[in-house]
Amino acid sequence: MSSYDGATALIPVTGGLGVLAALRDLGREGIGTSCGRPRRDSPLRPSRYASWSDDALPPSGHQDDSFRWLLRAADPGAGAVLMPAPDDLVWLAAERQAELADRYRLYYPTGETVYALLNKERLHAVAAAHGVAMPDSWFPTSREDALRVAREVRAPLVLKPKTHVGIRGWTKGAIAQSSRELPEVYDRVVARLRYDPVISERDPSIRLPFLQRYHRGAGGNIYNLVGFVDQSGQLAGFRATRKVLQYPRRLGVGVCFEAAPVSLELAARVTGMLKAIGFYGIFEAEFIDRDGELLLIDFNPRLFQSVGFVVARGLRLPFLWFLAANGDWAAVEEELARARRLEDGRGQPSRWVHRFALETMVASRLATLRMSPADGARWMGWALDRRSRTMDAAGAPDDPWPGRLNGLQHLVMFARDPRFLVGTFVKD
Repeated sequence: MSSYDGATALIPVTGGLGVLAALRDLGREGIGTSCGRPRRDSPLRPSRYASWSDDALPPSGHQDDSFRWLLRAADPGAGAVLMPAPDDLVWLAAERQAELADRYRLYYPTGETVYALLNKERLHAVAAAHGVAMPDSWFPTSREDALRVAREVRAPLVLKPKTHVGIRGWTKGAIAQSSRELPEVYDRVVARLRYDPVISERDPSIRLPFLQRYHRGAGGNIYNLVGFVDQSGQLAGFRATRKVLQYPRRLGVGVCFEAAPVSLELAARVTGMLKAIGFYGIFEAEFIDRDGELLLIDFNPRLFQSVGFVVARGLRLPFLWFLAANGDWAAVEEELARARRLEDGRGQPSRWVHRFALETMVASRLATLRMSPADGARWMGWALDRRSRTMDAAGAPDDPWPGRLNGLQHLVMFARDPRFLVGTFVKD
């Protein structure tokens, strides 16, 4: 029996495969977990490890409502570890941790540090100062400024929100294939950017998107360095994966991942950057490969989509976060030592697939002639290759129902919003 049998953690989110993996990782240690009330199509709902209250979590971009929800979710002295997954709540927990400390066990740097990693303009400055390369990016202060950049810089360009902290609704951004297209794309992205005034009044610049050079084919080869670093910078563990397919194809969420070797040189640079700005905890840093040079495109100081793949390969990030929040450094060291013994990958899965998403993407793109039969067969063969020990994103032997019902849950989602099916799986 774990020494934490009967302890609790709160993961205030309603869905997500990374959250499902965290619930399982903690639940297998006897740690009780709860989250926001899940949707009917959430993979959390059928999990044996999930529990929730009837108090629905406020939507993204409502910071004050979310803070009141956190206060209601635990009584003073409760001592649950708080482990939010969305950017919105990670920043909120870090920014207001002094007010949450009587209810939760916390392991967060300052809100300013978290925001520096979750705001692309600030991340760009931090990365440049510490030798971590990023794609060419521009941060225009007006529409006219953005059009000037488009005239001077060779397209294609991707327009993205500077941050998802406080955002109302969701957009990954859009691509302008030419300077002629940019005004229409710019206006469309700006119209979608709505923020909680709590955030936009503190940082008015987020009301405008930023521009970044778009590298064709990058979505099929994204290197993910993931890990845990403690406050001293001395305790650390890393794994690496490659995202080889995502939906939508050009700007999207991962469908297929493969194991990859950790670049020790890159890990050292990233660790140095994090130590310099005062970050500690779990993270995922995403890089595109430009002719052998890895360029940072995103940083997630939280649970992420493929965390279950990392856990299965020996680095138990949710449990490490839990142990750090409890100040159990002996157990953190023991867990990191165990992870190092498993670094060779023997007997571990080398591929991760969100099987229903892959099947939906292949079928819908074949039907609309956006994928060749040869490519369709290649991707389905990739998922079925037994030699690669492919793990399913939603399934688990001790928690089978999320995997069994994942397809049905997606069908419910498609029926409710057919545009989601077309926009996510069919279009590029």
